[in-house]
Amino acid sequence: MKFADAKEYFRKLHNILYAIILAPVLSFGYIYLEAGYGNDPMPVPAHADVRTYLLAFALVALVTFSIATFLRRLREIRQLDLLTDRLSGYANAVIARFAVASVGGFAGVAGLYFTNDPIHVGLFVLLLIMISAWWPSASRVCRHLRLGKEEREWVMGKRGAERV
Repeated sequence: MKFADAKEYFRKLHNILYAIILAPVLSFGYIYLEAGYGNDPMPVPAHADVRTYLLAFALVALVTFSIATFLRRLREIRQLDLLTDRLSGYANAVIARFAVASVGGFAGVAGLYFTNDPIHVGLFVLLLIMISAWWPSASRVCRHLRLGKEEREWVMGKRGAERV
């Protein structure tokens, strides 16, 4: 990703992440309202069929895979020399993490659509909470990349782009 300063970096990264999570959130909202959960209370969970277990497992497996892959890539990114390379690598890792989690969100949408089991509502809400906790901020980037003082000041926006 090309960027001139920290503000542009975060603006571009956040716009990409918004686009990634928008599709499953809108799909889930539509299916949730179409299933009638907006007007009526959720039914008491009954014995679930195989589809419920498979789709719930797919969501959990994809989220677990996204976490493991992100942590592995983060170790590799920390070894890079230039700050711009580390920030670009970090952006790519975060985008991949959100993309895989978004596919997991679609598994939750599919589970709600095909089974109407309220467990998928809970899993999807849990996924949204996790995604909000993963949201990249300047302090989170500094912490993940273990930046030094000058690099941290640049990422936090306290210095100009001349020191990159």
